[in-house]
Amino acid sequence: MAAYQNVESIPAVGRVMPFILIGLILLSITVSFGLNAFAFRFSGWGLDAMYWFSSTTFALALTADILNIFRIKDQWYIWSVYNVANLGKALIQGNFANVGKYSYYIINSLIAILTWTVKREAKSRPNHLNHTETAIEGE
Repeated sequence: MAAYQNVESIPAVGRVMPFILIGLILLSITVSFGLNAFAFRFSGWGLDAMYWFSSTTFALALTADILNIFRIKDQWYIWSVYNVANLGKALIQGNFANVGKYSYYIINSLIAILTWTVKREAKSRPNHLNHTETAIEGE
């Protein structure tokens, strides 16, 4: 990786390049399905519908967690899909505690997308008092 003089010169700050995101998703899917296949076979459950659902949601969560480490905004879109999937699972199971939890998480994801978008836009706009500082102090 090239050395950059300042944060603004790093490509795709706050976002991830599409080929990196695709690679990350494929790696997460491989790890998730592999670990779950081992666990499900070891437990004697077999590779049924729960295996496929568990592996898919784990891959989504793993991808979003890795993006979170690097503060990539795209994580919130993945968390939104993950939360909707788990809301559906909770509705099917009749687990109303999780219905409430994942409803809250969906709202949280949508607010986070808006917040991160506004924050990135504010950082890119010059401060009206001093054009060399960012609009959000402390960053």
